[in-house]
Amino acid sequence: MACTRSTSSTALPEVVARLQAGGRMLDFGCGSGRVAMAVKRAFPAAQVTGFDIDAQSIQRAREAASGQNLKIEFATAPPKGQFDLVTICDCIHDLAAPVETLRQVHRLVKPEGTLFIVEPKAADRLEDNRNPVATMFYGFSLFHCMTQSLACGGPGLGTCMGPGQTEKLVREAGFRGFRMLDIKSMTNLFYAATP
Repeated sequence: MACTRSTSSTALPEVVARLQAGGRMLDFGCGSGRVAMAVKRAFPAAQVTGFDIDAQSIQRAREAASGQNLKIEFATAPPKGQFDLVTICDCIHDLAAPVETLRQVHRLVKPEGTLFIVEPKAADRLEDNRNPVATMFYGFSLFHCMTQSLACGGPGLGTCMGPGQTEKLVREAGFRGFRMLDIKSMTNLFYAATP
């Protein structure tokens, strides 16, 4: 998983230092809490919070964390305060209002903090996505991601929105810094954004 100490220490050393020192981390759109739990295991001193609007996912996250004796706050209400690290993993492309949501996220990131984004691995141009992984992602898009967004009046970005679209959304939401991280994965791209 990309959010572990070994991967993040080379890609985001400043984030590692903050989490080791007890910094605050928020997993925005946490689902069943896998990323939040991985971060808490890697950085026991960190104050970890998971947020998702789906009550069933939050309940599963609470049960899983409790079963592993991990102290993590999971909530369906938007969190208060600001965080050293906010993660948003495999989520932006599903949103009905991605820019508005990222603006909310922007307010949650401390001025010296980092937004860590994980999105499916895809190129900006359709013709550059001729590979088995992208084919699978296009299938996911048609049957879930785009459908979910479009049904709520959203843009229907889908899993293959690519780095250019990701950067455009992030910058439109107010983030000034944006970079793709050099983390190797067959299925995902990783980005860091700063206020």
